[in-house]
Amino acid sequence: MSQREFDPEAVADFQRILKADLDFIEEQIIPRMRDGDLSYMPAFGLEGVDGKKTEYQTSFASTWTDVQNIKVTIKKMLEALDEIVKQNAETEDSNVTEIEQYLSVGESVPAEAPTTNYYDEL
Repeated sequence: MSQREFDPEAVADFQRILKADLDFIEEQIIPRMRDGDLSYMPAFGLEGVDGKKTEYQTSFASTWTDVQNIKVTIKKMLEALDEIVKQNAETEDSNVTEIEQYLSVGESVPAEAPTTNYYDEL
């Protein structure tokens, strides 16, 4: 069975993807929804149809809220990943310190696994 190992490079790659998505939302989508071409209600097809204007405004408000929620979620994911990387670094430092203390006591850690077949000695 294979062991799971923490891969800081994989986390960094994932963070780059999340940051690119966040940048796209903040630099492309939100400005278009706030001030750009997506900020205007269509001028055709809504006149004379009861409830369509309200339906469009409700849909737009819902989409705006969803985009804002996605933005917050990505930011929280980035914060969580930063914390995970930090905790991993602290754990690694602690492991190194513990091994150095163990070695400084004068005991040695075997460099290789024993090659003797213990069943032959019986």
